[in-house]
Amino acid sequence: MMMGMARVSAQYKLAIVGAAASAVLLLAVLGFGYVVSEIRRGDAARRELQIKIAEVGEERRLARVSEGLLRKREEDSTRIRRFFADRKNPLAFIEAAEHAAARTGNTVALDIDEGGSREQALRFQLTVEGEERGLLRFIAALELLPYRIDMEEMVFQSQASEGSAGGRPQGPSARLVLALHVGVR
Repeated sequence: MMMGMARVSAQYKLAIVGAAASAVLLLAVLGFGYVVSEIRRGDAARRELQIKIAEVGEERRLARVSEGLLRKREEDSTRIRRFFADRKNPLAFIEAAEHAAARTGNTVALDIDEGGSREQALRFQLTVEGEERGLLRFIAALELLPYRIDMEEMVFQSQASEGSAGGRPQGPSARLVLALHVGVR
């Protein structure tokens, strides 16, 4: 049996060893190619993750900047909201109008005109009585109130005094009827 092995020619042995070496070399090249492609795929995934991380970081930075701006502007936002009366509870505007009338020496009667109100504004009917100068001061005070007010109608009526005491008229000498819209939130 030994003879059978010995009879294998050197060329045949060289061919078998060469084929085996070629197969090993081919497997090594394929393995190296696979490893290189996996590394490239991993690098591409890493770059993509880095881009996403940078985008998320930029979004966080912008969110922090926006949050800071909102905090700084909160006071402005609150002040702007005060320019609008509360639709469900317009008491603050009514009290401000009554206070303006009292400060200017007038009396005021206020009614909400639900039929004339709009989606973004309540309609008020004001009847203000007092002296002519006081009525003018009331209009100026009304314009200075921190509300968005649109005067729709203004009727001025001069009243004759009903009697006098010591040469001075008693009661109001003029009446002002105003229809106005006050912005609401």
